[in-house]
Amino acid sequence: MIELLPKYIEAWDLSSAELIAETATSHVYKVDKDGTPYVLKLYTELGRIHEVMGPAFLKTCEGNGVVGVIDYNDEACLLEYIDGPEVLSLVDDNRDEEATLIIAQTLNKIHKTPIPENHQFDDFNKHILKSFNKTPLDDAPDIILSAMRFAEKLVNNQQEICILHGDMHHKNVMHHSTKGWLALDPHSLVGDRAYDCANTLHNPKEHPELSQNKDRLLKQVDIFSLEMNIDPQRIIDYAYVCSALSSCWTKQDDGEFGQEALDTSSILEKYISKGE
Repeated sequence: MIELLPKYIEAWDLSSAELIAETATSHVYKVDKDGTPYVLKLYTELGRIHEVMGPAFLKTCEGNGVVGVIDYNDEACLLEYIDGPEVLSLVDDNRDEEATLIIAQTLNKIHKTPIPENHQFDDFNKHILKSFNKTPLDDAPDIILSAMRFAEKLVNNQQEICILHGDMHHKNVMHHSTKGWLALDPHSLVGDRAYDCANTLHNPKEHPELSQNKDRLLKQVDIFSLEMNIDPQRIIDYAYVCSALSSCWTKQDDGEFGQEALDTSSILEKYISKGE
């Protein structure tokens, strides 16, 4: 990534690069352009696989609750700088339900964006099943195998198809001083909108006392259901699958199934649809 930095400092007329985050998919810098701060993301090899559609998705949703994109290509992306905190900060301040409401309102804005005719966003069906199939399952707990079978039923009976953020959680919504709460870092999918809010329920990972609390989980379902006008049963069903998926992603990255996400799935399992 270091070798790409001079290239884009010159190409996009930037200055004052300050590294603010480093992940498996990108190195993120705060930069200056004509006296205004921006964010420069330089993709790693993994990022060029998993994040390359993000800027196109954000451009598609421009003005509908997402961070603004200034320029991008397969190597890098220049975004507007968000000067405020993550919505996670509200949870830290014991304002969990307010944080959930903000996430729901942000998703409503994203979901009203028309699906482009010739988009290249991931098919939701393939995304879900591919994520399970990429996971080594020799030592998989029974709940993972059950969630895989249940996921096949869900993806074959989708409702309210729209563009999906795909990775909505409490660290992917931040507060802009003039635009309010904005989403960032999408996985860029098209599918059942219930998935987007369900993905939030096994979060925030910083507060397992919430994501593994039955009463809190069901209350979050009610908030999403009322604010987004989605059948609560669909949210529970997808949340059960999403938590199992999160555990699988941990297995792919770290070699072990994520136990906290599994605990969330275990709590929700007794509430999922039966006999369908």
